[in-house]
Amino acid sequence: MKDRGNHVTNIGVRGSSARGLTRMLVITIAATVVAGCSSPAPEQSAAPARAPASVPVSAAGLTSVTGTASSGAVVVLEPTTAQELPPPGGPAVMDQRGQQFIPSLLVARTGQPVEFRNGESIVHNVYVTRRSTGSEVLNVGTDPGQSHTHTFEQAGQYEVSCDIHPGMQATIVVVSSPYVAVGDGFGNFAIVNVPPGSYTLKATYAGSTSERVVEVTGTHTDVGKATS
Repeated sequence: MKDRGNHVTNIGVRGSSARGLTRMLVITIAATVVAGCSSPAPEQSAAPARAPASVPVSAAGLTSVTGTASSGAVVVLEPTTAQELPPPGGPAVMDQRGQQFIPSLLVARTGQPVEFRNGESIVHNVYVTRRSTGSEVLNVGTDPGQSHTHTFEQAGQYEVSCDIHPGMQATIVVVSSPYVAVGDGFGNFAIVNVPPGSYTLKATYAGSTSERVVEVTGTHTDVGKATS
């Protein structure tokens, strides 16, 4: 009887162990199913990366010049040797609409006509001064739908305003070379179809101009930082 009791006791222990093992398997399977059905945690979105400066392609035998400059800076390459660089045939245009000068920054060439238009139904004025000296260059009224054309013969920065509406302001940067660009919102600029050679790199921004001599070679020249 003792042996039988032991035998019965051992069976009970084994049965209890089996039931415990079964419960552990059920819990493990359930946890696996829940984990498998759960959606993964959303990844944190990364901060927008600065757009890389792309290198545009120039015509055969010419160079693409790239670099960095403050957004809105006007960057120009002026040949260090005298060259014939005629201005474009058509005018550069600055309009007056919504009591604003559009665009607020205009790049024009020396000898190129600049047409000041009044594109709305109220009277405006165009008052232009040379920034370096403060001297008056132009002061004319523009009636609705009319325009006035002026040709700038000297390179430099010019401030534009309207005497009738003091909030209207703009800037004109006049350059003597066709190899010009404006720094974009990412601080990059690119000038295409530049003949290889020696140039004075000028960068105009916030009323000041910095300059240095650079050599343009090959199919692509990176001049680095143009503005200080």
